Amino acid sequence: MIVIAAVAIVAAWLNIPPAILLVITGVVLALIPGVPTVELAPEFVLLLLLPPAIYSSEVAMSWRDFRYNLRPISLLAAGSVLFTTIATAATTIGCWASCGRSALSWVRFGSCNLRTIESGATGSGGETIAPDRHALSEASAVEARNDVRHGRVV
Repeated sequence: MIVIAAVAIVAAWLNIPPAILLVITGVVLALIPGVPTVELAPEFVLLLLLPPAIYSSEVAMSWRDFRYNLRPISLLAAGSVLFTTIATAATTIGCWASCGRSALSWVRFGSCNLRTIESGATGSGGETIAPDRHALSEASAVEARNDVRHGRVV
């Protein structure tokens, strides 16, 4: 607590946002060998530490600047989601293709997962429910037979 208070005083003296100086101080303290690690429960952070930090930032925020920067903020937010989606899809497809799977295997894989999700994934007794072979579409069944013939285990 003493370090946090000292950092807040130094931030006010240097006229910079305290959050920036707190992050820099945290990184420096984390890199010093021998400093004990502090582990906090996620519930503690989400319920007690994060709301006051967000509220104080909101009160100090200039709505005029926010409105002025709304377009870049929105474009960066949508752009990051789009980039992450495309990167994840490309990585997954690359991993799937390196295993020798075809594009139709993706359809079968997706339909199996969808049917498992639709069925609730567990039965009344708590056992896991997996879709049976007859629940797959005809195209997926044909692809499954081709995989077995060519030595690719599904």
